[in-house]
Amino acid sequence: MLEDHALHVYVLGGPDFIVGPEAVKEKRNILGVIEKVGLETGKRVITMRRRLRELITYLGGKVIHPVFGLPGGVAKCISIGDLPRFKEIAGEGLEFARFHSPGF
Repeated sequence: MLEDHALHVYVLGGPDFIVGPEAVKEKRNILGVIEKVGLETGKRVITMRRRLRELITYLGGKVIHPVFGLPGGVAKCISIGDLPRFKEIAGEGLEFARFHSPGF
């Protein structure tokens, strides 16, 4: 859900609000958002989405329409060896969810 919301806020619907509805349409996209919030924030958004997509792919087999939740359980469990990495990325995801760009 976090990856999906970041996609919407920064790439799909959010640019109209972040850049502003009065901005020319050529600026109401991810590049206009990065211009408004700054390169560091833009890098952070792109990096976090990539890392979260890795988790989706691991658990669901693919990023687009992953197969994870099944009646009675899940399609794939996290292996003990991969658990530390998942905790690390989940912690970064939580930090990212609490992040508020100074450009907003």
